[in-house]
Parts: sequence; structure tokens; C-alpha cells
Amino acid sequence: MEFRDDTGEGIVMGVSAQTALQVTFSVDRMEAILQSQIPLEGRAMAPEEIQELLREAGVCAGIMDDVVSRIARDGLDSHGVVVARGIQPRAGVPGRVEPVYFPPNHQSKMPTVLSVRKGDVLAVLHPPSAGMPGMTVTGGLVPCPPGEPACLIPGVHTAFGPDGTTVVATEDGQPLQMPDGSLEVHTTVEIPGNVDYSVGSIDFCGSLLIKGDVLGEFSIRAGGSVEVLGDVQDAIIESGGDVTVHQGFVGVGKGRITAGGTVRVRHVTNQVIKAGKDVHIETEAVNSTIEAGGRVIAPHAVIAGGKVEAMLEADVYNLGSSESSGVKVRVGRRGKIIERLAAVEKDMKQVDRQTTEVKDAVYRLVKIKVDTGKLPPEKAQILAKLQEAQKVLPRRLLELQAEREALQYELQKKCDARVVVRGTVQKDTMIEVNGAGKFVESTLEVVVFAEWDGVLESRSL
Repeated sequence: MEFRDDTGEGIVMGVSAQTALQVTFSVDRMEAILQSQIPLEGRAMAPEEIQELLREAGVCAGIMDDVVSRIARDGLDSHGVVVARGIQPRAGVPGRVEPVYFPPNHQSKMPTVLSVRKGDVLAVLHPPSAGMPGMTVTGGLVPCPPGEPACLIPGVHTAFGPDGTTVVATEDGQPLQMPDGSLEVHTTVEIPGNVDYSVGSIDFCGSLLIKGDVLGEFSIRAGGSVEVLGDVQDAIIESGGDVTVHQGFVGVGKGRITAGGTVRVRHVTNQVIKAGKDVHIETEAVNSTIEAGGRVIAPHAVIAGGKVEAMLEADVYNLGSSESSGVKVRVGRRGKIIERLAAVEKDMKQVDRQTTEVKDAVYRLVKIKVDTGKLPPEKAQILAKLQEAQKVLPRRLLELQAEREALQYELQKKCDARVVVRGTVQKDTMIEVNGAGKFVESTLEVVVFAEWDGVLESRSL
């Protein structure tokens, strides 16, 4: 047996003098080739002889037994045959970013404006795999390239999670993937045109800026503020913050704006506005319901028809008009407190009556059970329900008594509510301040309505 490397390129041969067979290797030693210096056609050879030759030449991996058997059976010419192949290395799988709020098919069945909450996971980083090394036919390891790592980049209002393999939102808003691959959360979303069929209704946890109109039959729900540069037409807007409509809020009575903060509109017709704080009206409110937890501020506006309610003050230019029905204006806490107090006392009387009725019904059923020894199933069920009501009704009565005491305490508080009219009050306008009210029987000019000792009085502004 002889080994040599006479090419300078790593080709090694093993030679069997008895059979004139030789083993050569490819430069990368991923293949072993068996050649014969003389034709061996028709010569019988044992597979074990070939296997031994390969082992002596250093071949220990990837030997193809079927090829060895064929050579032993059919012989071998001088062209040579590959009798062993190494195992190719398998590169590692690249790392990847798994989007949580940016699915590949987000164009279908997804809302126009996506929402995430603070702390929500936006994406998960999966590391690359190490891959699998290969092996030469002589048993040498062939290194494999690792998978390329993916890049996860936090941007505005986002940050890495505690383990560094996620990006989470640090504010409520809309998640966006930027051109550079970074992830951001925008707390305000801009709608460039109308809210219509091309956009659909919106439910978003942040703030919205709508540069067009909001058409009828659509709804907007926002955790933050809502600003509409155009009109709102018979739509529903619910906001945790302020709502600003730069033009009109108009329609046939199907629209409603509900805000936790302040509402500002240019004009409103046939609609409902409810604000946790103030309501600002620039020009007019026609046949609309306006409710403010603070003030109705409309010193240049005409309020024609409908209803106005405010906890602290209503400041308007004109109340009523010759073309519309009378306006009802109610200001102050006392009126609502008195109404609620009456409802609570009515509920207390009802609970007392129910307590007596339940007690009598339980007594009758228990007597039947004692007299007969057993109640029919349906009456046993009724008795069980009545006995449960005997536990619930006293708790309900205590709750109502506590609410009545709280309301009575609120009635004692001073409330400097008033209605200010800087122009004209038309007759048949209903004014109520702190529970004291009256219809205006004749036109008044530049006047303030306030409650003094339970009586509504008007004085010049």
C-alpha cells in the first residue's frame, strides 16, 4: 500500500499492488474515487477487498455500499468511480422577526387603524440556528456558516422587552413598521380624507385627526381626542378626551358626540352632544340636546329649540327664535339631585314593599312544608328564590339609604350656577337654575338668571 500527494492540491491516492486499484480524493475531500491502472472487467473481486482498500486509504465516511458491490461484480475501468461522498454542511436558518400586530395579510379583514395598548408586544425576535457541520470522506469536520441574525429596532414609543427579544409599546396608539424596519407607536393617527366606506368606522385607543368629513352611519371611538376639520353628519363619536369639529355637526337626529373632555363645534343641528367638561358653540344650535359637565359656552351663538343642560353655567347670545319651538335650559346640580333623590326614595318604598311580600310568601310556603312534610319541586324552587331575595333586599335597602344621605348632603352645598344671555331671550323659553324654574313670558334682553333662596330671578347683565 502506498500513499502520496503528488499534485500539490491535496489529492491523495491509496494504491493496491495486488489489484492495481487506487483511491484518489477531491481537493475538498468530499469525494473518494476508485480507479484501476489496468482494466478489471470480468474479474471477480470481493467487496471486502475494496472496503479494506478504502479504509487503508483513510476513507471512513460516506462509503456507498451499492457502488462497491457493483464494482466487485462488474469490474472497473480506468475512468474511475466515486465510491464515497462526504456529508455537506447545512447552513443555519436565518433569524427572523415575528410581527404580532403586522401580519402578512394585514390588508384583509383588519381595521383601518390598528390599536395597541401600553405594554403590548409588537414583535418577537427569533435567533438564527447554528446549522449542522458536514464531514469529509476521511472524517474531517466541514464547518457550516451560521444563520444571519435578524434586526429588531425599537422606535418612537417602543422599547425592548425585559429579555431583549421583543419590542413592546410604551404608549397607547397605532403600531407602524417604518421603512428602515424599526417599530413605532403613534399616539395620534391622521385620516387624510373623509371617514366613509373607504375607511369604515374607527375604534382607536389614541387620538385622531380627520382632515375631511365624518359621514353619516359611521362611528368613531377614540381613547384620546378627536379633531375633525370638516363636518360630522349623523355619525357617532365617542372620545375619552376632547372633540373638536371645525365645521358643523348636522343631520336628521341620528348623530351623537360623547366626550370625556370638552366639545367644540361651529354649529349643530338636530344632534346630541354630551361632554364631561365644557361645550363650546360658535354660531348656533338648532333643535339639539347639549349637556355639559361644566359650562355651555356660546356667547355669540343662537340656541333655537332643543335642550341645554350644564352643571355650572350657560353663556349664550340668543335663546329661542321666532321660527323654532321653545328652548329648555337647565343649569346647576340641584335639579338633577332633587330628581335623583325622588327616584331613590321611590325605590326605597318599593324595596320595603317587596321585603314584606317576600316575607309573607316565605311564611306560607314554610307552613305548607311543615304541615305536609314536603313541598312540590316547583314550590321548593320558588321558596329557594324567595329566601335568596330575603338576603339581597336588605343589602339593596342599605345601598339606597347611603345614596339618599349622600344626595341630601350634596343639596346643602352652595352652587353658583347661572344662565347668561348676552342678546335676547324669546318668550316660551324654559329656564331652570338649581331646581328653580319658570317659563319666560315676554322677551328679555341682556339678562342673567340665577337662583336666590329657591326662587329663579332675572337681573340685568
